[in-house]
Amino acid sequence: MSVGEIELFSGPSVGVPLNMTVDTEDRFWWADVGLKALGCFEPLSKEPGETERSVSLGENAMPIQPRLGSDGNIWFTDAGRGGLGRIDLGGEDLLESDFIPLEGAPPLLGLSPPDASGRHWFTSREAGLVGSFDPTAQDPARSIRLIEDSRFDGLTGAFPGPDGHIWIANVGADQICRLDPTSDDPASSLEFYPESPGGIHPRAWRPGPDGGMWFSQREPDQLLRIEPGVDWQSLIEVIVGSELVSEPDGLCEGADGRLWFANAGGPSIGALDPKAEDPASTLEFFSHPDLGVPFDLQAVGPFMAFTDKSGKVGRIRVV
Repeated sequence: MSVGEIELFSGPSVGVPLNMTVDTEDRFWWADVGLKALGCFEPLSKEPGETERSVSLGENAMPIQPRLGSDGNIWFTDAGRGGLGRIDLGGEDLLESDFIPLEGAPPLLGLSPPDASGRHWFTSREAGLVGSFDPTAQDPARSIRLIEDSRFDGLTGAFPGPDGHIWIANVGADQICRLDPTSDDPASSLEFYPESPGGIHPRAWRPGPDGGMWFSQREPDQLLRIEPGVDWQSLIEVIVGSELVSEPDGLCEGADGRLWFANAGGPSIGALDPKAEDPASTLEFFSHPDLGVPFDLQAVGPFMAFTDKSGKVGRIRVV
């Protein structure tokens, strides 16, 4: 494969793949709301399509966000059953999952990679709360801590930033917010921007290789960058405008040092140099005749593996 070449894979193990993660063996896992399952394939294999598998979660399941846990297993939020799921990567066939019900829990959506202490942070749009848990605890359910705030509105994704804070999309108020997970009282560290009603519509978050916090948004379709720090609220820049991108979604740093993103409205996979004086001038787009709606992506070796909501997963070579 040459740089920029895309391969797509579909089959009975792929329904409607959305959010994804990569485990320590470079297996690519995705939440599949069509099959009510977690799917998996190996993008570094010579025949990735032959490695597809699916872990069925049950009729009431609605997996949303899988993450590689600080305990080495795959964890995921489940908006259908009200709790957290886990796939033990130490198992023989990787085809079984555990479920930790949270009694009375609202649907959970976003789930962050672990913070510096190993805790993962989750969000609930319906209940307007943020929580965290420790996967390494003897009873992870008992390790849960919850934060409620009247300013929370339509919470979705959460991601640790290069500043050590947890960044959260507060989309119902057209805002972003962050908290300090190391604080004795993380709720007291909450900061929101801009003041409600805001004008930001965040979708996907990722730290960039330039030290900034990047996110995609819709209406208007843009890629933006935040310079984390004391004055982060005054340092939000529009890097790529709607004249260049269409319905941008997931984004991730690639092995080539560029920032890659799903350009769902293209449909295409885009890349830019975040360290350039004018990153927008470095934009490149790559497509495939059968590419449908690219959604989320993650670096795996020399590739960027991605989900496609039209019923496919794929990989694009970046180096």
